[in-house]
Amino acid sequence: DLATDSPANRVAILNAGGLEELVRMLNPSGGSSSKSPAGGGGGPSKLELAADAAGALKSLSNGFVSGCRTIVEAKGVDALVAMIESGEVGSSFTINATGVLANLASADASHCEAILKRGGVKSLVFLLIKGNATLLGSKRRVPQDVKARLERSAEEVANAVYRLAEKSPSCATAIRENKAIAPLVDTMFK
Repeated sequence: DLATDSPANRVAILNAGGLEELVRMLNPSGGSSSKSPAGGGGGPSKLELAADAAGALKSLSNGFVSGCRTIVEAKGVDALVAMIESGEVGSSFTINATGVLANLASADASHCEAILKRGGVKSLVFLLIKGNATLLGSKRRVPQDVKARLERSAEEVANAVYRLAEKSPSCATAIRENKAIAPLVDTMFK
């Protein structure tokens, strides 16, 4: 990972327009093919590329205020919320998108407001409820790998919700109004 331990690399990626390009990659429905052109049908799907782009943004946005601001300005919040709304609970697609939102929320209260305005709080709470319902409400045994992904997803959502509530009173109110408290408690005691 070029950026995790190198502030200089993060700045270089930012200055080269890398963050804006990663935000553009978040939309898996863009373009005409579900496969990347370089892969000739055998390469990663656009969904996989979007998940990888979100993973890179998650790494790049962690503790990097300028990077977070660039992601927000590039309409990254819109794309990330759309990923959460359209993605499968427990997928790397939604887990990475949720992680980026948590990092954006940690960076600045105005980012929290942007996430709230674009429906992010409601989408995160729905993702948490849906994941908990799958884990707790299943009549059959959930396979261990699925359980681990769902638990990871719940942890990421809980972190994002915490970061939003910590920085923004209006987000804290929205979290409560969207009935997130009980699912958060369920997540803590699974």
